[in-house]
Amino acid sequence: MQSKFNNEISLLALPFKSKNKYLLEEKEFIYTLSFDLRVLKPSEACELLKTGVEKGFISLKNGLISPSILIL
Repeated sequence: MQSKFNNEISLLALPFKSKNKYLLEEKEFIYTLSFDLRVLKPSEACELLKTGVEKGFISLKNGLISPSILIL
């Protein structure tokens, strides 16, 4: 279970690290994971985004995503 938790955090951090940004638009987050980095399908990236927000790892406000915890 711990491995899944660490993997989820790592995946959530990838778009921020890749773009070297603290704020990302929803579509940029999904596009980066799906097409730039090719680590998830778009539907999986959407699900990761939803799960990350629900668990409080990232925040979504006005269409912008930012880390809620130190994942960078």
